[in-house]
Amino acid sequence: MALGHQAGALLIGSDLSFDRLVELQSEARQLAAESGNDLPARAFVFLTHQGYESLFFDVEGGDDPQVHRHEEAKPSRPLGMSFSVWFSKAADDEIGIRRSSRASGPKATSILRVLALLRLADRGWVEADSWDGDLCAIGIARSGDPRKLVYISTWKKGPGRYYFECEIPTGPDPTDYEVVAQGNDVDFETLLAAMERHLGRPNP
Repeated sequence: MALGHQAGALLIGSDLSFDRLVELQSEARQLAAESGNDLPARAFVFLTHQGYESLFFDVEGGDDPQVHRHEEAKPSRPLGMSFSVWFSKAADDEIGIRRSSRASGPKATSILRVLALLRLADRGWVEADSWDGDLCAIGIARSGDPRKLVYISTWKKGPGRYYFECEIPTGPDPTDYEVVAQGNDVDFETLLAAMERHLGRPNP
């Protein structure tokens, strides 16, 4: 029984570990109740994400039950795929994201996804990550200018939504900086436009 108890680097930023399955049931039901939406009595929660989202299936839904999603302040809805299809797709997506993002360390899938979209090398940008302990955040700077950076966070943000801060140095220490622009719950296009203003566009 040594296999199947750990997810390794799969879906970093989401909670789906074997030893947390019992707690996930009560935590997801509490989240749903707080937003005025009870989970079905036969729901089995197999994943929660950053305290605002959970995935579950009906324990009497057959050998390969349909997956449902519950998000904070929203009613549950089916994803239109079975558990086996969801798992296969999640694994394939993760492999593709990790190959294309080239992150320098472990990060949540949401951060790996935005790194892949940003295509840092094409833009002359690099990771300037002072948030190694925060799996849902990363810093991006222009190559050769690591302290003029954009901090990006996906903590408690829906898919494709971001918080960002554009920072400039005000002194010699890493803590000496000023936030000159920021945005909360923005889409990728808004994030990219802010980054290009702050870090510069790629050379033609």
